[in-house]
Amino acid sequence: MARTRGPLFSLDASGAVRDVIVYSKWKGRQYVRGWSQPYQPRTDLQVVQRAYFTQSNWGWHDLTGDQQAAWDTYAKGFEMSGWNKYCSAYIAARRGGYTPPSEPPS
Repeated sequence: MARTRGPLFSLDASGAVRDVIVYSKWKGRQYVRGWSQPYQPRTDLQVVQRAYFTQSNWGWHDLTGDQQAAWDTYAKGFEMSGWNKYCSAYIAARRGGYTPPSEPPS
């Protein structure tokens, strides 16, 4: 990855030049990299996984404030947010054929 100073005769540049080169910023530093085609396979398993993730997000928003706070408290021991831990538990339950939890494990 090449770092740049004043790319393209400017102080700041971002975006792609055709499908060849990309200018961007990471942690405040300008850099340039070659463009690569994004890869998004649409396998059956990936479609199901993405649906579970979407449903877990909806499930989080359906929880009460107290339930969300309980997940936040539970997740501190894992150095995660309550939302991350809830989504993880939700997806694991769905993949296992179980009802997703609304409360964290005791």
